[in-house]
Amino acid sequence: MMHIKTEEGLSLLELDEGCLSRVLSHLAPLPDLFNVARVCQRFNSLATANRKALLVTATPPPPGSGIVASSGKPCRSAHRTLAAAVANSRAGDTILVEPCTPQDPFHEASNIIIAWPLQIIGLGTAPEDTKLTAVKGAETVLDFRASAKLYNVAVHHSMAPCIIHRKGRLTIQGSLLHSTTVRGLDHLVNPIVANAALPQPTTRSQGPQNSIYNQQTFKPPSMPPPKAESGLSMGGLLTVVETKILGGRGSQACFASGNSRVRNVRVIKLAGSNLFWRSGRA
Repeated sequence: MMHIKTEEGLSLLELDEGCLSRVLSHLAPLPDLFNVARVCQRFNSLATANRKALLVTATPPPPGSGIVASSGKPCRSAHRTLAAAVANSRAGDTILVEPCTPQDPFHEASNIIIAWPLQIIGLGTAPEDTKLTAVKGAETVLDFRASAKLYNVAVHHSMAPCIIHRKGRLTIQGSLLHSTTVRGLDHLVNPIVANAALPQPTTRSQGPQNSIYNQQTFKPPSMPPPKAESGLSMGGLLTVVETKILGGRGSQACFASGNSRVRNVRVIKLAGSNLFWRSGRA
């Protein structure tokens, strides 16, 4: 940022707030705008101005009182379900999910379609504190059709995938994905189904752990991919970082389409599970 200059020779940091805000308004919410917000306090204030988060909580505050998350962040609205928060969100919003309680041990989330860039962040001290669970019979918990980030949440489903990734750049970080099934059918259930297309990258770069490049659209049974919007391809990149992926014996962590492949992963086979992590460059 320090080396970017205007035609008049001014550094980007020398521009006033009004001009900088106009420049930032042309950035895509994910990942560009959120990356800019991490540069410094001034950029964070400009990038997040008038964009308060949405809160998912089992006990919304009474009308007329200020809405503040347990993390201390002010929010513009509170919702009892994640589906309601997504429906009331805008592209580039952040959705904060409060930890579960003994009275409400999980947040019900079934077939939630993420159609515009969003961040979904659990506010617990560990992913297990914020659990998203789908009802029986749902095709999935979260269906991503746009760039997004999922952080510090536990996603659980029975007899179906936790995550379906159809389009956009999706990052799953510091989370837990758990698909359960009846004994003997573990190989039929995958916590992640990657159903996006991505051209072969032409450059090598140092990326986060466990990048899954999807190069050919796959049509899973009884789950046809959505029609692409006019002028847009169903392309995407799925990145998994510091995330536990649990399934039954014989199940696969991710079911990807066509000639998709997982890059730079090492595996240690244990008695009841596998330990894997990213190693080296792509």
